Amino acid sequence: GSGTWLDVAIRPARDGPQAMIPIFEGKELFAYHHRGSSGYLLITFSGAGHVDYAGHWFLMKDVVQRNDINCIGITSNTRNFFLTDEMSEIERVTRSIRKSFKTIILLGPSMGAYAAIKYSRTLGATHVLSFSPQYSMDADELELAEDQKVYLRSGMIAHRIVRKDIYRTMAPRPEEVSGRIVIVYDTAEIIDTFAARMFERKLPNVVVQGYRIIGHFALDMYDSDVLFLELMALIKADDTEG
Repeated sequence: GSGTWLDVAIRPARDGPQAMIPIFEGKELFAYHHRGSSGYLLITFSGAGHVDYAGHWFLMKDVVQRNDINCIGITSNTRNFFLTDEMSEIERVTRSIRKSFKTIILLGPSMGAYAAIKYSRTLGATHVLSFSPQYSMDADELELAEDQKVYLRSGMIAHRIVRKDIYRTMAPRPEEVSGRIVIVYDTAEIIDTFAARMFERKLPNVVVQGYRIIGHFALDMYDSDVLFLELMALIKADDTEG
């Protein structure tokens, strides 16, 4: 492989030279596997603000490595909301890993939060933690007045979201989702609040939890190892009780 991949092999494995290996490299998407000792599999999707790091990093990488968590990290080098045929290949190459786990937790912020919901059934999720997901970039799916649609389109341009065709009818459908979906968002963020309510109305098994002063990137609350492990323990307990 190229030198890009060498940056990720920073911790010795218990029974091999690497604790984390690249398992897919496409034109837009990358996937990494960290084999740990946790009784669950965490699958993370990166956010739109992480595109520059896609070739050598994945979301929650440091927490995963420090705490020996089984994880698949999926990243994108463009703001595509993971709406690419390369996701089919990632599903294929991760199948043998995923089949070993009863509990599979999908996690992501913003663009990655959308992907965690969109691909929950594809990846066999039992739980989804979605932090400030977008519902759709297709204005016709958002049940907005015409003046609001203009506002949305101008916001897309401002955020350099320019690939229009892939956003048509991008909203996740009930048949595309699985598991218990929890959406966390900041109630002061108008767009995030709107998206959370759309998900709650349109999809099954969705719980929305709004908080104040956590911001759009609410996942930052769990940068602490202790807090993140407590969150994972709560999910595992919920899975056992369910």
